[in-house]
Amino acid sequence: MRTVVQFSDSHEYLCCPSCNLTPCYPLAIQYSVSESECHYHQIQKPRRNCLEASEITMAGDSMQVYISGIIVGIILLQTAVFAPTIFKSLDISTAGPLLRSLFPKFFAFLAGLGALQLIVLGIGASSSVAAWSVSGVSFVCPVVCRLLIPATNQARDDGNDEKFKSLHRWSVMLTMAVLIGNLAMPWMS
Repeated sequence: MRTVVQFSDSHEYLCCPSCNLTPCYPLAIQYSVSESECHYHQIQKPRRNCLEASEITMAGDSMQVYISGIIVGIILLQTAVFAPTIFKSLDISTAGPLLRSLFPKFFAFLAGLGALQLIVLGIGASSSVAAWSVSGVSFVCPVVCRLLIPATNQARDDGNDEKFKSLHRWSVMLTMAVLIGNLAMPWMS
């Protein structure tokens, strides 16, 4: 009796006719299968024993969506919850140093997640230009924002409101680019 199983990759595999244990022969390839021709019976035949490229790509696409969700959550939490709460709850002499301590870590963490996105894309061998672009933006923009922090703080300390507003605006726009790109990531994968 021949048992045929179908995997998520939509390929059917013929199970060993003697032991009926493991799907080991792709049904699309014709074999003359006898009682002793399975990998359990020491005969070398092609069998499904590792992840196929399509499965690796699907796992990579899922990881991309998870990482994008984490990035979106962190950006929203930092900008919509933490920063406004700190400004409302603390006086400016306390809030300023606290935010100066938080934002470098925020941008470094976002850059790390962007780097992780690039690594996952490389492993998954995704060919989506949009996914590569968003991942690149998710890495580069936080790095640029992190590099702008000392100049932004210096402008604030010097009372140069014009320069401070300009640098802060750039930081906000770059962070928004990361946010919007990662919100769109599930439809790009």
